[in-house]
Amino acid sequence: MIELMVARVEKPRKGCSEGIAHSINNFFVSIIFKKNWGLLVNHPLNAVLSLGSKRHNEAVSTLRKSLVELFLCACLCVAAPVFATLSADIDNVEYLAVDVSSEINGVAFRECILRDPGGTFSRKAECTQIYLPENYGEPSAKKIPIFVALLRSSAKKKQVDPMVLIAGGPGQSATESFIFPGMGFHKVRQTRDIFLIDQRGTGKSNRLACDLPIDIDSLSKDQQVSFVKACEAELSAGSDLRQYTTSVAVRDLETVRQQLGLTQWNLYGVSYGTRVAQHYLRRYPEAVRSVVLDAVVPPDHPLGTEISLQSQRSLEQLIMRCENHEGCRQEFSNLRSGVAALMQDIKTAPKKLLLENTRTGQIDAFELTAAHLNAIVRFSLYSPELASVLPVQLHAAYQHNNFLPLARSIKVGHFDLSQQLSFGMHAAVVCSEDIAFLSQNTVEASAKASEGSYLGSEMLQSLQTICQHWPAGVVDSDFHQRVKSSVPVLLMSGSADPITPPSYAEDAAQYLSNSIHLVVEGFAHSVLRVGCMPGLLAKFVESAAVDIEPSCLKRQRPAPIFVDFNGPQP
Repeated sequence: MIELMVARVEKPRKGCSEGIAHSINNFFVSIIFKKNWGLLVNHPLNAVLSLGSKRHNEAVSTLRKSLVELFLCACLCVAAPVFATLSADIDNVEYLAVDVSSEINGVAFRECILRDPGGTFSRKAECTQIYLPENYGEPSAKKIPIFVALLRSSAKKKQVDPMVLIAGGPGQSATESFIFPGMGFHKVRQTRDIFLIDQRGTGKSNRLACDLPIDIDSLSKDQQVSFVKACEAELSAGSDLRQYTTSVAVRDLETVRQQLGLTQWNLYGVSYGTRVAQHYLRRYPEAVRSVVLDAVVPPDHPLGTEISLQSQRSLEQLIMRCENHEGCRQEFSNLRSGVAALMQDIKTAPKKLLLENTRTGQIDAFELTAAHLNAIVRFSLYSPELASVLPVQLHAAYQHNNFLPLARSIKVGHFDLSQQLSFGMHAAVVCSEDIAFLSQNTVEASAKASEGSYLGSEMLQSLQTICQHWPAGVVDSDFHQRVKSSVPVLLMSGSADPITPPSYAEDAAQYLSNSIHLVVEGFAHSVLRVGCMPGLLAKFVESAAVDIEPSCLKRQRPAPIFVDFNGPQP
């Protein structure tokens, strides 16, 4: 899950949420292919450029896209929708056909090409828009488009119940997050269609986006408040910001299902998307055949209160993993104390560096701050691949006063956050569903518990700053209750997840009587793509039964830790 605060670090880049690990894996495969270990750690951009081929050069964009995912975390009656004229001016969509390509229950689709905001990846699909009430309490008033993309199965006799993928964030677009290759859905698609539906306020469904300041992390509290107020005023001029919460979004999903004439479908949610999937299951159990929850957020767990604690837990796991490995322990004998000293040092003395501009080749002045260091550590912990190079980067800084590897990790990840995440939708969800329900005692307890962590309590404080100036949205009265259901549910966790640990999935599963929880040791946020997991997913969805055999996951190992700039031990 991405927790977007008013604290942004030199524009780091992601894809989660689910495409992140695939993107990072592609990057590492490219590096490993040429065994450019030292360049990877000490100079990641040159490592990729040195590979020479178009495929390897694309890995730069892939990695940059992946990092944003790291930085990122019902009313009673449904009005009849209005179907939009299929236009060709939707961002990141290219229509291949002038006329209607197909119809599903009278809903017209056209062949299209979906692209991520950076233009790095694309996927052929069939697309449509369905116009729904912005406010279901005023069904004859303003309508907003809900963008739907269909990835058809190649099976001659496909199953009638498709799968719908729900993105994370909150604020990510399904049609942008799930178009990457190798994400783990290929086996399911052999027998079923897959629908990508941009949640209201994201992507191409009336996106609530503001242009974020380049250095928002350096703004004072008053300046942060000014930005949030300006963003709210800009967006509220054209949209009712109270209507972009999970409780309203699940009504959109149900309306789309009805209009497509689908009796049931299978849900996959990742990170924040697991919250959406659980609430949809609560509201419309008869419409759900099976549910897959990857990196689980339990309904009764407010976002923001444990970010620092969970990230610290993941960092401790990485340090212990190094201490339990002979080669890593020998090379970084003082890793624990060194990291602690480094974090304290950079708080009082940011590091002024000269660093090459990866776009122009010129040498620029760059100041590495505590906010940068926190972001590098936090984002790296989302992925075993990035975490594997973190110890040697930190060691270079605290032991040899070499901060360039850390600085380059920030610089290689430049991006425009405004293109990747809908700030308005993110604020609408977090402020209405989480911050608004926190008591002062909870906030104070969270701050006290976070005192010993490397992130501290600043992130929760930033969320509170945002939400003081954002309108409270629609939240169902039972929204924070754990879901009770006998529908088959597959829950998936990585043991080293720095934001949604396995204990969260156990909490969510308490009243899911027909569920199974799979934990992949050593892996982090979103584990669908790991090893045999795509096959397990396909078997679960095919049978809609939890009696799957997960022993193959025991053979999966996270990326080995680099012991020096030449890579891991043989």
